[in-house]
Amino acid sequence: MATQLELQIEYANALDENSVDYTFAIGEAFVESMRSTHYKHTGTAVDELIDNAIEAGANTISVAFGFQKNGDKKPNAIAIIDNGHGMPPNMVRRAASWGGTHRHRNETREGMGRFGFGLPSASVNQGKRFTIFSKLRGEDWYAVTVDLDDVAALKYSPVPGKVEVPVYRKETPPDWVLKDVEENFPEGKLNHGTIVVWEKLDRLTWSTVNGLRNNLLSHFGTIYRNYLSQTQIVFDNTIVGAVDPLFITPGARFFDEDSQRAVALEPGEISVRSARTGNMCKIKVRFASMPLGFYSVDKSKGASGKNGNARFRVKNQNLGIVVCRMGRQIHVVDKITANDGTQGWEGLGSLSNNDDRYWGLEIDFPADLDEEFTISNSKQDVVMSDRIWQLLKEGGVLSGLKSLKRLYKEAKAADKSKPAEGENKPRPSELAAKEGSEQSRPGRVHPMSQERGEQAKKNFEEFYKNAAKERKVPENVAKEELEAETKERPYKVEFETMPDAPFYRMEQRGAMKVLKVNMAHRFYLDIYANQSATSFMRYALEVVLFSIGEGELDAIGNVSKESFYHVEKLEWSKKMNVMLGALSEYADEDDEEAA
Repeated sequence: MATQLELQIEYANALDENSVDYTFAIGEAFVESMRSTHYKHTGTAVDELIDNAIEAGANTISVAFGFQKNGDKKPNAIAIIDNGHGMPPNMVRRAASWGGTHRHRNETREGMGRFGFGLPSASVNQGKRFTIFSKLRGEDWYAVTVDLDDVAALKYSPVPGKVEVPVYRKETPPDWVLKDVEENFPEGKLNHGTIVVWEKLDRLTWSTVNGLRNNLLSHFGTIYRNYLSQTQIVFDNTIVGAVDPLFITPGARFFDEDSQRAVALEPGEISVRSARTGNMCKIKVRFASMPLGFYSVDKSKGASGKNGNARFRVKNQNLGIVVCRMGRQIHVVDKITANDGTQGWEGLGSLSNNDDRYWGLEIDFPADLDEEFTISNSKQDVVMSDRIWQLLKEGGVLSGLKSLKRLYKEAKAADKSKPAEGENKPRPSELAAKEGSEQSRPGRVHPMSQERGEQAKKNFEEFYKNAAKERKVPENVAKEELEAETKERPYKVEFETMPDAPFYRMEQRGAMKVLKVNMAHRFYLDIYANQSATSFMRYALEVVLFSIGEGELDAIGNVSKESFYHVEKLEWSKKMNVMLGALSEYADEDDEEAA
């Protein structure tokens, strides 16, 4: 099977043999009008060239800035550099024109681009001059420059009304570009590849380097998150890290921003027969649920202003249904209207409200379904066919989305029953546990094992030392406060988010017995935080867990008993997750029938 480079050379040579000229289009007005191609910001324009680089097999891509002699804050040039296979000189000239690609004939559609509009459209959108440098292995650098001021002056017009791409020439890239190659490419060389330099920049979304860095590092990490394990992208000498807008990929940026974690629900696959090829292919679906406080620095307050953490900004840029093509993010659907001739599902409407930050849904489709997911030329928008919306609904995506939205509402309602930050008033369940413990062991103190005592001391010290750091108070002050709280509340309920962990755990913190309810488990989401659960029911559930947890603490030091609780609790939690998942489906069906 021919490589992409071989197909490219064949395409360019065939055009030359048939005397196809290098016309941009009829009239210089077309060239100027293409500046109006819609790009959401500078990053989405750069995406077009990164797509081309990945298509060309590059394993390293760098975005570098050029400056005037006495400045380093506002760039006057941007270079997108890659070590892909490069292009022959006649193809360099073709690539500068709209539609200059061999990929429109690619029936497999495995690549990212098809029509050859990306490079020239993105380039003229951001500046009035661009140069393409490219070289094949063992060959010289060849370049073509297009300057819109020269187009307007009819310098590329051999006859009136016709604009031709300038002839290619031998030329080495600028020194500042070669310096970036030395710093960021393997062995500091570029033996083959392509460089596109943008100059006369007049439409950058952010004009300073800091503005570009602050906005685009996260953008590239999000769009190309699934490619960064094979292709390194460097932006202004900084390696781009993967960003998962669902926050459920370990190792991705912001996954472990703080102790809270997003919860990954069971992913899905929907089989679809391609209307174009007749082949069966799969749409991949991912779901995520985010706990309360997930986007806040201070978890007791809302995520607004300075209290919004780094995740908050990422989510605001990806609020809705994330749509990817072959792992490359294309679009975020933030509004659904249906049964009125437009796409979507009935009854959902906007997906960009405040509450919609706390769920994540991603759809990733293969190239075989391009006709069903109409993508704009700039690869920033998607319009899904009615058939796809229906298949997603039948595949459980709609019900999954509704469940995610419902879970957040229930968690929000249940949050009202949680003790406020810094509240010292014991909960009814804590008072009941204290009284029950005293009455069940009248006149005697149940001795702690040595192991339990050591663990209690360690937990106590860790807690007050961490509290001192977080609150910026002396350790002795935090210690005294914790000792005073322990006298008042020997039993305490706390909440945490621990994906894949049991639905609760008990901790001996000095003399305090702490029940920690896991908000990432279905026990919390489907039972404890259920909107139909009353305050009394929640307190009763806490009492049940205190009762079991007391025995669990008593087992510390007894190897067989301790092992029993550890193993069995994991099994209870796994089975409960599965059973509650099945119950929610049957219960939802009953609710729909009743409605």
